[in-house]
Amino acid sequence: MIKKSRLRTQKKEGRRVILSLLILAILGAVGYQLEQHFGIATSVQGVLHSIRVTFSQKGPVRGTIYDRNLKQLAVNLERVSVYVRSREIDSIPETATRLSEVLALDKNKLEEQLESGVLRLWIAEDISQEQEIAVKKQKLPGVYLQRDEKRYYPNDSQAAYIIGAVENSIGLSGVEYYYDRLLAGKNLKLQGKKPPLGSSFDLVLTIDLKIQEILENLVRDIARSEKADKVAMYLLESETGEIIGGANLPGFNPNTYAKYSQEQTEDLFFEPLSMPGKYRLFLRDATMVQAYGEDRVSPAAWSLIPNKNSLGNQLRIWEWLGLEDSQTTDFHVPAQSKKTAVSQQLPVVAAETDFNFVPESATPLNLLRTISMLLDKGKNIHPFAVKKILDKETGAEVLLSEKEPTDKQSDLWSDFAGDRTVSLFQSQARPGKSNSYFFRDDILVSIVRGGVRQFAINDMLFVTLPAGSHDLHMLIVVQKSPEGVSKDGSAGKVGLEQLVEEKVERLSVLQQIARSVADVREPEVGGENNYQPKSQLFPDLSTETKSGAKDIIVPGIMPDLRGLSLRKSLRLLQGTNVVLKIQGTGKVVDQKPRPGTSLKGIKECVLIMVNQEDMSPEKISRGHSAKK
Repeated sequence: MIKKSRLRTQKKEGRRVILSLLILAILGAVGYQLEQHFGIATSVQGVLHSIRVTFSQKGPVRGTIYDRNLKQLAVNLERVSVYVRSREIDSIPETATRLSEVLALDKNKLEEQLESGVLRLWIAEDISQEQEIAVKKQKLPGVYLQRDEKRYYPNDSQAAYIIGAVENSIGLSGVEYYYDRLLAGKNLKLQGKKPPLGSSFDLVLTIDLKIQEILENLVRDIARSEKADKVAMYLLESETGEIIGGANLPGFNPNTYAKYSQEQTEDLFFEPLSMPGKYRLFLRDATMVQAYGEDRVSPAAWSLIPNKNSLGNQLRIWEWLGLEDSQTTDFHVPAQSKKTAVSQQLPVVAAETDFNFVPESATPLNLLRTISMLLDKGKNIHPFAVKKILDKETGAEVLLSEKEPTDKQSDLWSDFAGDRTVSLFQSQARPGKSNSYFFRDDILVSIVRGGVRQFAINDMLFVTLPAGSHDLHMLIVVQKSPEGVSKDGSAGKVGLEQLVEEKVERLSVLQQIARSVADVREPEVGGENNYQPKSQLFPDLSTETKSGAKDIIVPGIMPDLRGLSLRKSLRLLQGTNVVLKIQGTGKVVDQKPRPGTSLKGIKECVLIMVNQEDMSPEKISRGHSAKK
């Protein structure tokens, strides 16, 4: 057997590489020419889009997500784009003229692109409903509309960590992730008789947008006051486990979810953090009070010495509380294991106190839940954000069975020990406005990131807020660098507690009002317009694809505001760069310019408004005759 020389083998491999590159180059050139003249890629893309839409329509459809007052949190909007098949056009100059007027495009550039002979040319994407209607009215040969669906979050970053986000019709985080499981029939446990659900249903959450806005502003104020790197807070109804609101800073906008890193979209409340000593001490003493029982509780419960006979009871109590368990919620992607992840933090100063069974770290959500259970006589709760389902086809409201409180209580809990636990908490907390209590402590920790050791402070504030029949419990976590702490260590703390205390009464009132009007709400109507980004930009004309094209600002089309309130009208007119003149109060009954008019060159917009009680035919006719 003759052995081949290494040189000959290398030459053959080199020729193969060159030949492969040559074939790829030829295929690329052929593909480019086919796309330019026959639109192969875009045609295939359109076919795939049609197939996806067809199959998605057969399965359950993701509906609207509402807050508890039935205000929209997430909706499906139609994305409409315009493209032209140049070979089907009768007159290029006429087509360019009429499209440029409707879509506010450069007529000369459009005409130049249409004359290039490209089979398919994308003209505009994310056009408004008014522009869509105007394009249809033109009835231009060779001009087509392509529709796609876009998940839209009208409140941007508000409650983003609870609501979550959707990409390509897949829930990636928050309630949207849980929504996928409901649509697939998983986790769908209904109360009482199970009515048949249609192919599409909406979700009603426990959060309140009015309260949520207060929390969002509060985290920003706290971050500014404390010079914090991260701030997170959740507000929970103590007896039921309902999440009323939650905010994180820095946050993210689910409308542009793809541009954020995984670290930016992770919720601080699900990350194990080192607990300050005051919290660990309270947890130790509170569980010891429960373990000893009524007959063996000493007057100084917070200075109890561990008794060997109570250790078994304490272990059972800790198992009941589940402080170290990985909580399964409907607003967070569940962890794979029952136990929480190992904390990346370590206390800088080792604790000298014997904390017994109390762990060194826990997730803030577990800490909030555990303290709430201790203050409510051990009643088992599980934080949740999805309250009920609204069936679109039948109009039925269906409560999810696992969302209601079970009133399940550990047999270790006694009323006497429960009262002593509340007294223990109040003795260590600062009383505030409206019978609220503020329980606060911090701890210096070290974190190793990228091989570099860093130092940070975990500052935790737990607040109880009376709100009618059920108290509200709030936990605020502030992470900041040691450099941001004042020398005496007190100025920052007073500032944080004052910021929160200013909101206590307002939060309590809003909670009680929401409870009193729970049965008289109507769903917010919306989601009928096309999807449009907040900063509406249309691409410059390109012979390639819609992406990568240069953008030009579009003045827009005058929307139909008749019947709308002033607030909704102003929202629709945002970014139009016109001077508003408002006549009267109430709802819009007339407008200038007329709906569908291009706002190009228009500097003034007049809205004529009338109160509902003034809209009788007699009063309106008298008003018109007076004008004449």
